[in-house]
Amino acid sequence: MENYLAKNCIICHNQIAPSSVICAICRQPCSIGNMPEEVRQKPVIFDAKSNCCDGDIDFATIKNTCSDECHEALVKKMEHDFGKFKRVVDAESGLVHKIPVRTIIENGIKQTNLKNFPLWDDGIEIK
Repeated sequence: MENYLAKNCIICHNQIAPSSVICAICRQPCSIGNMPEEVRQKPVIFDAKSNCCDGDIDFATIKNTCSDECHEALVKKMEHDFGKFKRVVDAESGLVHKIPVRTIIENGIKQTNLKNFPLWDDGIEIK
């Protein structure tokens, strides 16, 4: 917890470079590629895309690791501690889906995406 609060990598303890904009496709820090000139003078609404992948962008995403190597070490530790898959219940249907821990860590999980994952088949029914 101390590393997280100090903005240090939770694996190797190195300082994490702050980034307020990341690409929604490659999840790497990026700049906005199609920023209109007017943004520099006054706020405007526009469809922002990342320079790297021309994808949507996310703001103020908090990173817990400083490198791909530390990220892999974190995923391996989480899979070891919590298992490779988690049971996630679809609140609308009551169906239980088998979601990889890596997917949860890297992308999060949305209600609308649960249908893309297999059902958990352990004979337990959630109501």
